Amino acid sequence: AVEVEDHPLSYATFEGDIPQGHYGGGQVDIFDRGVWATDGNPLEARARGKLDFVLHGEKLRGGWKLVRTAKPGSKPQWLLIKRDDQYAADVESDDLVETVPPAGWKGRRPSGSVKKTAP
Repeated sequence: AVEVEDHPLSYATFEGDIPQGHYGGGQVDIFDRGVWATDGNPLEARARGKLDFVLHGEKLRGGWKLVRTAKPGSKPQWLLIKRDDQYAADVESDDLVETVPPAGWKGRRPSGSVKKTAP
């Protein structure tokens, strides 16, 4: 993962198209919804380059760790590591995406990667 600038919280609910040629142009989809928690101060942990946290999402759950790499770049780069817990599974990310498009959906994602929206 590559660190990006902060975005307004209102962006968390946006799905749709950003016109090509504009910043972030392309299809935007929400992969998961939920909350996260950590012990201690997350800003201090981020500054140290190691952040342990727990996800309580609809798809992603359990313990995770972000570790900043030493790879040079214009922005900090991070590894996302899944903890070995009751939510760990040997699956591909595509296995977490539903394949049935909602009625009237006009997206451009390839078959097998179309998510179903909640009613």
